Amino acid sequence: MQVKQGQGFETLDATWKSLVEKAIAIRQRAYAPYSNFNVGVSILGADGKTYEGCNIETVGYNNSLHAEMVAIGKMVSGGCQKPERVAVVTEAPEAIFPCGFCRQYLYEFGGTTKVLAVQLSTQKWLETRLSELLPGSFMREHVGK
Repeated sequence: MQVKQGQGFETLDATWKSLVEKAIAIRQRAYAPYSNFNVGVSILGADGKTYEGCNIETVGYNNSLHAEMVAIGKMVSGGCQKPERVAVVTEAPEAIFPCGFCRQYLYEFGGTTKVLAVQLSTQKWLETRLSELLPGSFMREHVGK
């Protein structure tokens, strides 16, 4: 897998910086009383607009919403169906990419989408394309329409 890595927000281009700032802001609104694992996501759509999302937990974890799902929902309901960049911000011990479920969810809308994973306190980041994170993905062609 090809992954670019770096440290410090100043090493990111202006578009990534803006997306990271928005992801940091929305992360503060996360509702995660059970896991205390707040996630913020900011998506740049092909329409030039940004769409943010944070995770929303319920006591029954399987009913919880991942931040990526919330942001994609906002993007689609806003009239855009193509993400160009996705920034994910967490306080995990290291920069982490979206979970497998969210990778598939994002892939539905754009396999070539760039994804940036950021660890907030260290400002370490990883960048790759969604297609690198989900090789051999399940696609619409596989359902035989």
